[in-house]
Amino acid sequence: MSRTTSVRRATGASVPSPLAYSLSDAARTIGIGSTKLNELIRSGDLATFTVGRRRLVRAEDLVAFICQRRRAASRRL
Repeated sequence: MSRTTSVRRATGASVPSPLAYSLSDAARTIGIGSTKLNELIRSGDLATFTVGRRRLVRAEDLVAFICQRRRAASRRL
């Protein structure tokens, strides 16, 4: 079900995409601010998990969130 993706660097080496993002990286990745990301987390629209004291967002959850928002937006049109 999950698919491994990778990013090519200028050197030609393939680097695997992250499986999870810190909150600041997650916000930057989807182009929103940290305040809005925290609102989405508090409202339950975006799932997180913790490792030790770090709170992370799975890459799959970011993709699912974007897809869900796109579907909702297309229904309104």
